[in-house]
Amino acid sequence: PDGTTIVLQHPLKHLVFIADTITVGQNVTITYVRDPIAPLAKPVHPPVTRTIPFPLPPKTVTVPAAKTPTPPQADGGRTGTSGFAGLAGLPGQDSLNDYKNAPGPHFEIWTLNLQGSPHIDAHGLDGGDGGHGGDGIEGGDGGKGGNKVGIFGAGAGDGGTGGPGGSAGNGGRGGHGGKGGTIKICTVQPVQGPVQLDVSGGNGGAGGQPGVPAPGGQGGPPGDGAGGSNGKSAGQGGSQGAPGNTGPKGDAGAIGSLEFVPITQAMYYQFLAAPRLESASTGNQSLKVKKGDQVTLQGANLAPGDIVLIAKDGAMVPCTTTIVGNTANITVPACDGGNVKVQVRRPSTSYDSLAVSLFMVLPTLDVVP
Repeated sequence: PDGTTIVLQHPLKHLVFIADTITVGQNVTITYVRDPIAPLAKPVHPPVTRTIPFPLPPKTVTVPAAKTPTPPQADGGRTGTSGFAGLAGLPGQDSLNDYKNAPGPHFEIWTLNLQGSPHIDAHGLDGGDGGHGGDGIEGGDGGKGGNKVGIFGAGAGDGGTGGPGGSAGNGGRGGHGGKGGTIKICTVQPVQGPVQLDVSGGNGGAGGQPGVPAPGGQGGPPGDGAGGSNGKSAGQGGSQGAPGNTGPKGDAGAIGSLEFVPITQAMYYQFLAAPRLESASTGNQSLKVKKGDQVTLQGANLAPGDIVLIAKDGAMVPCTTTIVGNTANITVPACDGGNVKVQVRRPSTSYDSLAVSLFMVLPTLDVVP
C-alpha cells in the first residue's frame, strides 16, 4: 500500500520477495534498522600519586589529576622554584562504530510482473564520530623568591616562573563507513518507471574535536625584604599549552552491488520450487546462539536428505541436520561469528540455495587441555 515502510530487523541481513505479481504503491520504502550511535565520553586523567615535601615530612598521597601545588619558598636570596608543567590532555577515543567489514543488507526480488518501483535503501552503515580529546591540566604556579638574608647578605629573590600549561589532547579517529548492500531484481518484464535504489557506501565518521589547552601557572611572588643583586620581581607566568588536532575522518565505505537480471518464466518457477531457508527460531527473541546450541530453521520445499550449511573460514560447512516437513533442526558447529550465513544443499541435484543470515553466533572460549 501507499506509504508503507518495510524495515529489516537485527540480526537479519537478507530479504527476498517471491511472487508472480508484485504491485508497489506510492512512497514505499524497503530499508533496514540502524542502531543509534552514542557519543564517546571525553577522557579525563586518572588520579595521580605525588609526594608532598616541605614544610611537612615527605608523604605520598593519591589525589585527582589537577594543578600541581606551588613549590616551597626558596632559600634566602634565591629565585623561586619554577612551577611544574601541566599534564597534557589525553587523546580522544577512536570510534567504536567502525563498519569497514560490515556490508549492508541483501535485498532480492523474483517476480513475473513488477508493477511500480519501491525505494530500496541498502546504503552502507555510517561510521561513528571520534571521541573528544581531553583537556590539558593547568601549569603549577611558580614558587616564592627567597627572603633577604641579613643586613649585607643576599637580597630578596625573584619569584619562580609559572609552569607551562598542558597541551590539549588530540581528537579520536572517526569510524569507517560500511560497504553498501546488494540489490538484485529478477523479472520477466523490464522494470517500469523511475527507480530509487541506493547501494552507496556508508559515510566515514567525523574525527573527534581536540581538547582545550590549559593556561600556564602564575609566576611566583618575590621574596620579602629589600632588593639585591637578584632584583625583586614576580616570576613570569607559564606559557599556555599547545592546541590539539582534530582526529582523522573515517573512510567512506565501498559501493555495493546493483543487478537487474532478466529471467524467463521457466527460471522463475524453477527458483520458486527450489529449497530455501526463510526464518529462524532460537529460543530467545534476540536470535543469538553459540556453538552447540539448537536452531530451528523454517523454509520452503525442503526434503529428507537436505543438509544445512553454515559459513566457516570462507567456506560453507555442514551442520547436523534433521528435516521434518519444511523445518530444518540443526546444531550449531564451530563456525564464523556474527551474522553468519546459512544455506540448504540438496545432494541429489547439487543445488545450493541462496546463503542468508538468519541468526547471530556469539563467540565462545574452549578449554584447551
